[in-house]
Amino acid sequence: MGNLQAAKTQKNKLYIGLGLVVVFVLLTISLAPMILASISDTSKGTATDNYVDMYYLANHPDEFRGKSITTIGIVRYHALAPMFEDFQLDCQSEHRAGPNNQFILVVTRPAGLTNPTYGSLVELSGKWESTDLEDGYYYLNATKLSTIEAMPNLTFSEKDFPLEIDLPKTDYNVGEKIAFNATIINRSGKDVNMLSNGHQPWAIFHNINDNRTFGETTEGVCQVFKANEKITKAYEFEADETGTYTLYVHYLIRVDEIWIQNEINQTLSLKS
Repeated sequence: MGNLQAAKTQKNKLYIGLGLVVVFVLLTISLAPMILASISDTSKGTATDNYVDMYYLANHPDEFRGKSITTIGIVRYHALAPMFEDFQLDCQSEHRAGPNNQFILVVTRPAGLTNPTYGSLVELSGKWESTDLEDGYYYLNATKLSTIEAMPNLTFSEKDFPLEIDLPKTDYNVGEKIAFNATIINRSGKDVNMLSNGHQPWAIFHNINDNRTFGETTEGVCQVFKANEKITKAYEFEADETGTYTLYVHYLIRVDEIWIQNEINQTLSLKS
């Protein structure tokens, strides 16, 4: 009788053990998609410690709300005023323009940071916050800012990609068309992979007393820039007032992971 009771007890224990195994297996199967999704989402952020890819941040703002982060991008200023932000940070990856955002708003005033120059590549650290406005939006409340120096470029420099304009003169009459071509030439002797905003070279013409900040469209366009090839943009401006004007032509391109920029500043005189 005792042996029979012991056998029943062992059998019950076996059933309980098998039941626990079955429950564990079922839980594992049901939770596996969630675990894999979590791992997948983490990899998308391409984050190491608190670094977040700017493109991912711009398109997944809720994920980092209230978190301290570090990101990298290109500084842009816009002429619209008043603005909440001190400047915008544009994505400097190869992602092309699309329905998703490719920029974030940056505020530096609370930390007393000195704003960087337009078009510079910077690393920013701060807290990712949102406004309390009805149509609220996210912004980076920056507490640390540093300009990224280009890596030593042993192959290319701005000398390999000269910038030229064919402006015929510097003195014009009011109402006269100021027309010219701006050209980038690949003198490197090699076909290179180039990233730009698709509108390079870019030109601004304004009165020397006009202190507005002029924005520039960013699309993140990749292309092969062939040896000896030229990229030319035609520009035409007209001024209706006399005075001294500034013509600013520049480009910012990335060639084989190296950022290169070049510029031409020309002073023009308009007379009646």
